[in-house]
Amino acid sequence: MVRRASKEYAQALGNVILRERKRRGWSATEFGRRVGVSRACVSSWELAISSPTWFNLVNIAAVMRLPLSNMMRWVEVEMEKTNDAST
Repeated sequence: MVRRASKEYAQALGNVILRERKRRGWSATEFGRRVGVSRACVSSWELAISSPTWFNLVNIAAVMRLPLSNMMRWVEVEMEKTNDAST
């Protein structure tokens, strides 16, 4: 059960990162440079292969000029959409 929740969280977070990155017109390479990670790392977050560390989450929010609390709220909304779609 925890593994499924973790996967749902990773997918929701990846969706938020992808949406906000594209909204700003940044390539994965440009976004990675701004956050301090590789393009492959950004891609793995967006595809829910892995999740960013808390340190990277703070950097992501700073680069996007968003309060981290807003970003996490958007992740919760994404998770609710996924749960609603599956029921």
